[in-house]
Amino acid sequence: YRGQSTVTSQVLVMAKNLTGASALFLSKGIAMYADTPNAAMSGCVLIALQGVLFAWFSVRIAAVCEWTRAATYAEAWSRTVGAGTSASSGVNMASIVAFMVSMITTLQPALAYLALAQIAVETFQPLLTSVSFVTLSDAQLLWILGIVVVLPLSMAKNLLALATHSAVGMIGMLYTAVAMLVRYADGSYTTRDGAYFNHFQEEEATIPTFGTSNQWFSWEVLPFFCIVFEGWVVHYNSPRYYTELRDASIKRFSDAVGYSFVLTACIYMTIAAVGYKTFGPNIREGYVLNNYAPQDPLMALSRLAVGASIVLTLPLLFVGVRDSFLDCMKISADVQTAAHVNALSIFLFLVLTVGSSMLMSSTLGVIKAATQGMLATLLVFWFPAIMHAKAVQQRHPAQGEITDDKNLVFNVRLTWALAVVGVALGISGVLVSGQMTAMDMDHA
Repeated sequence: YRGQSTVTSQVLVMAKNLTGASALFLSKGIAMYADTPNAAMSGCVLIALQGVLFAWFSVRIAAVCEWTRAATYAEAWSRTVGAGTSASSGVNMASIVAFMVSMITTLQPALAYLALAQIAVETFQPLLTSVSFVTLSDAQLLWILGIVVVLPLSMAKNLLALATHSAVGMIGMLYTAVAMLVRYADGSYTTRDGAYFNHFQEEEATIPTFGTSNQWFSWEVLPFFCIVFEGWVVHYNSPRYYTELRDASIKRFSDAVGYSFVLTACIYMTIAAVGYKTFGPNIREGYVLNNYAPQDPLMALSRLAVGASIVLTLPLLFVGVRDSFLDCMKISADVQTAAHVNALSIFLFLVLTVGSSMLMSSTLGVIKAATQGMLATLLVFWFPAIMHAKAVQQRHPAQGEITDDKNLVFNVRLTWALAVVGVALGISGVLVSGQMTAMDMDHA
């Protein structure tokens, strides 16, 4: 491994990869299972617990890459699960499964890209509306953002080249968290004499009111879990993060994962709690910034900052799509010249942008549910658990060696136990969110 990224640069890029639009839906997620003021605290606890769960599996993937010298997710799968042909049928079932794994690692960031691109448009469009001499359709704005920002950054040779842009994106999310705190503290939206309380009256809404219900130990919390799922998924890029880390080791990678997940958790918890406390259980829009008055200059700047942050997240998702696609198509490294990779990048950009244009608004909830659900569950929990167990068996072929290493035995058992928990939560969240999405579309 000849990585050049420092732990600091890895933290910036990984945290930006994590901190997408999910944070802006968390406040509504809390309101879906509770109406009491202290529900914000339970939401923060659930965010932190899931962060620990997802961080564990990101490090397990890196461990597999270190043990097998794999550089990609699909390569790690092939070198642990392996390939073989059924003696009875002559069908190479292992190769078929490996192809399916590659497809899933391609589709998961692709679906996330489609959803995030639409959210970027939704964020910038109100800003353009306020400028009377600029009128763009959603599709036009999507193409402009893609051609001017996303495509050039997506052609970066490594993730280190995106560190500066990632830092800018993180500043945008930090500013949003601070701006929301300021508006909550000054009572602009929570008191009748607040500067923007009239905004509620014009929109036929009421001052935030709280109740006494908090169902965070019931099935009602599953949609919130599903939203948080999307916010912690970075595992399709975990092998690349590990291989690009200077002096790569599990210890150094664990540090990078720990710092980036803690930074992301702080942003998530702040935005989720403050948004919920500001608007209460009667929060109207799932996308929390849409609940603020358009004429609020502090939040208008926040929309711009979040829009920039979201757009700067798209290249990281794009890299995940491109790398997984190369694995899926089994394109060898010697063919992956700069010219060929750039040509593929343009092709995939066109496909993703056309797909985003065709899936505006009405299907956004379906796309997000798919991204948060089954694909993320397999990619984050089940596949890494299988790879980790196989890699341990390869390193310790004699059963006695495994049982003598109590730490290793504990890690394997803990990984499987957490994988079962993650899969159960993921499937349950998908079912509940799918039902809610269908109900929302019926009411629309």
